[in-house]
Formats: sequence, structure tokens, C-alpha cells
Amino acid sequence: QLFFSNPDASDGQAEEELSEPSAKKKKKTSVTDIGFNNFVYRRKTPFHPGRIANFIESNFVLYQPEDDEGEDGVEGTGEKVATAADDKATRLAMQRTDALNNSRQYGRILRSKGCMWLATRPTHMGEWSQAGVIARMEVGHPWFIEVDPEEWPEDEDDITKILLDFPPAERILEPEERNPFTAIGDRRNEVVFIGIDLKKELLEAALDTCLLTTAEFAAHTAWGRARSEKFEEAQASVPDSGNEYVDEELRSVAIDRALVEVGSHPLIAEDPFSQWDMAPCEYEEEEGEGGMEMEAQAGY
Repeated sequence: QLFFSNPDASDGQAEEELSEPSAKKKKKTSVTDIGFNNFVYRRKTPFHPGRIANFIESNFVLYQPEDDEGEDGVEGTGEKVATAADDKATRLAMQRTDALNNSRQYGRILRSKGCMWLATRPTHMGEWSQAGVIARMEVGHPWFIEVDPEEWPEDEDDITKILLDFPPAERILEPEERNPFTAIGDRRNEVVFIGIDLKKELLEAALDTCLLTTAEFAAHTAWGRARSEKFEEAQASVPDSGNEYVDEELRSVAIDRALVEVGSHPLIAEDPFSQWDMAPCEYEEEEGEGGMEMEAQAGY
């Protein structure tokens, strides 16, 4: 026996219902139907620290390492500590509401993850990670342009993959010709966004406004050149004594002093991110997979 949604339907209506199910009964089940999409934002220009921080804090609740400290630093009675905790909870709730409302202009950003290049922090990549309303921006490993080529992976396929992130003009240079102070190398912003009904063009345009302007990039480049010149002068100021270890230590001291003379990045006053605990790293090749892994060693 057959049952129809309308028991009083005529034979014609019943036949139509059998042959062509009602649109109301069809459910959207594919990721395309529900508007699920993703894209990768890629740029080879560094972010302005202040503008990208403002973008992140406007659209997400930014978590920074000091947030782990909780209320331990609050002095006073238990009542004061409780009040401080309540105030923090209220503030976070407001930030969450504002972030959700602001980010909806770009669709629903469910997840984003990747690396970012902060102009004021040229030696290490920033790790961008966001899930829901919470975003984390922390230090990653050094850019390969900052790593001595002798410490790069030995596998040619790995080296080829690394160089794909370099500008074409820098790929063909010999390792000693790539100046870490002035070259772009593998520094980049590369973040994948995953969400529902993402407005790619609008989101890309908003992130593009966070990149250095032409004038800012010129000042950034001039700062890099000044550091390069001081670095070379400091190295040349220490003659070979025949003791390689002593010479290396003396050059290191001379270089540190010389770079201090150059001063901080011109935009350092506008960098609101927490200080990065930049640990030296080692690359380890994984056997059998042809991959490579960076492990952080003791911090400094």
C-alpha cells in the first residue's frame, strides 16, 4: 500500500508525487549546497603589524601567551580577585559578540591557518591559527632565507620545494648570493580560509589593506640594507687569529653591537603582538617519507 503526503490527492496529483518528489522534501547535503568553500590567501609583501593586529582583533578574539597567566597577577582580597575575573569574563564576552558580528561581513569564517610575515619580525614566520572566534598568532620556525644553507635538508626534492617559495629571480642565485637582510626568500603570507559563503574578494581586499604600502616597504627595505651593511662591516672588523672558535665569538659580539647601532624597525612602535620566544631550530629529515620537520631547541 502506498501512502501520499496528501491522502485526499487526486490520481493525477498522486502520480505526480510519485514521479517527481516535492522540492520541500529535498535536503541540501553536499558542501556546495550549504555554501561551504575555502581559498588560500597568498602575498609576498609583509603585513604592517598594527593594521593586521587591528584586523585580527576586530574579527576574532586574539589569544596571546600572557592570557595563560589568568588572575595570578591580581593582588588584594579574594573579592578583588573575583571582581577582576568577572570583569575579564564580561570583556571577553563583549569581544566575542563584536568579533562575530564584524566577521560576518566576510561570510562565516570557521577556520583559518597558515603562516604570516610581520615586517617588524623578519627572521621567523608567524603562525596564524584560528578556529571559531578564537585566533592565535605565535612564533614559528625561522624562514629558510635566514637559515645557513648548510643546515638545509640535503634531499634535492626538499630543496626544490623550499625554493618554490622564493621569488624566481632569487631561486637561481647561489646560496652565498642570497642576502637574508635584503632578499625576500621564502617570507610570505599564506593563510587558508575555510567557511560558509566566504566572500573571497572582500576578505582579500581587507587583508591587502594590512600589507605595507609602497612607502612603508621602501623604509622596510632601507632598514634591511642598513643592517646588511653593518653586518658586513662587523664581520670584516675581526681579523682571523687562527682560532676559529674565538674568531666566531668575537664576530658574533661585533655583529650584535653593529645591529644595535642600526636601531629597531621603523614600525616597531606599532607592533602590539606579544614578544616571541624565538628558539633556535634544527631540521630533521623523516625517513621513508621524504619530508622534513623543524624542531625547536632550547630558547634564548
